[in-house]
Amino acid sequence: MNLIQTMFFVTLTQIVFCQSYDENITKAGDAIQKQDYCLAYSIFKQAFKKDTNRIAIYDLAYAAIAASNCNAMEDGLNWISKSQQMGLGLNAGEIEFLMSDPSFEKLRNNDIWNGMITKMKVALENKKSEHLKRKNDWLQSINRNVISPKKGKYFEIPISGFALYYSEIDGIKVPYLVYVPKNYKATKTAKVIVHLHGGVVSTEDFQFQNPDLATGEPIFSCAEEQNAIVIYPFGKKDFGWVDQPRAFENVLLVLAEVQRKYNINPKQIYLGGMSNGGTAAFWFASQRKSPIKAFYALSAFPKLAIGDIDFKKIKPFYMLNAIDDEVYSHKEILDIYEKERTKNWYYDTIEKGGHGFLYGPDGKDKLNSLLKRVIKK
Repeated sequence: MNLIQTMFFVTLTQIVFCQSYDENITKAGDAIQKQDYCLAYSIFKQAFKKDTNRIAIYDLAYAAIAASNCNAMEDGLNWISKSQQMGLGLNAGEIEFLMSDPSFEKLRNNDIWNGMITKMKVALENKKSEHLKRKNDWLQSINRNVISPKKGKYFEIPISGFALYYSEIDGIKVPYLVYVPKNYKATKTAKVIVHLHGGVVSTEDFQFQNPDLATGEPIFSCAEEQNAIVIYPFGKKDFGWVDQPRAFENVLLVLAEVQRKYNINPKQIYLGGMSNGGTAAFWFASQRKSPIKAFYALSAFPKLAIGDIDFKKIKPFYMLNAIDDEVYSHKEILDIYEKERTKNWYYDTIEKGGHGFLYGPDGKDKLNSLLKRVIKK
């Protein structure tokens, strides 16, 4: 290495160490786009030394591209192998991409590469088998926990956990879950929370077969702390609580069905939701004859697609959004809130967390705090 090359490398190293990990990864990516692979390789190498805890799967994969195209084959193979150990290849299309994209051409036809691809295929098949088993176990469990309506004076004693039921409206079988907390007693009345999920406009099918619901939705762990039954209706693109009035009506039918099976306190029924599920809560809150006492919404927008909201009619309504929500503008919500403010509508914010803050590290705590306010009301 001559003097000029040495000086360039030292300067580059100083620049890399002065910048954040994310900045360096972005710069390395830009260098790859320009096919300046050796520059990208140098940036990746120094960034990985500086922030070992920040290294992500795809960072390693792109670094392998840079290294192999800069004739640093050992580092390239090492990084792509580490990426595989972290889970590369477990998502749909990743193995096909690695085997067909020309960026990885120099890494192919190598024993280490071939061994890595084999491991990926085995891991992917194991993942599929495990997912299928979890799905089957989940479906057996939620069907096994179904109970019958009340007979005479007595409610059937349910098993704690999830049970799957269906309502039928306009010839459509619409699934819904009922979650029963561990301390529920069939001889005592219980609180109930109806929770409407988000993502309805982009959901093609009812997602009741997904076992990740049990741990992925914070509302269920909050139900244990509140000792409340949770009713979790499912919506989808062509039957959901965005612009189909019958889907809204179905939620009330579901509530009536559940009241025939579980010992629910009619004075402690609450409803809320996430994103467009939270928006839908405004419709329920403005219905005069609604059996629901109070409402909540997370990452929602106070404007319905099926008609105007009569804010003067709404029952106690607690709304929580992140100021940095990338889907619904805080400024637009605040303008509506200032214009339509009533004594029953409470709008609170958090600084950061984005549209999906509910699923962040402290999302459950924020939901639990919100529910305490709703139930106390």
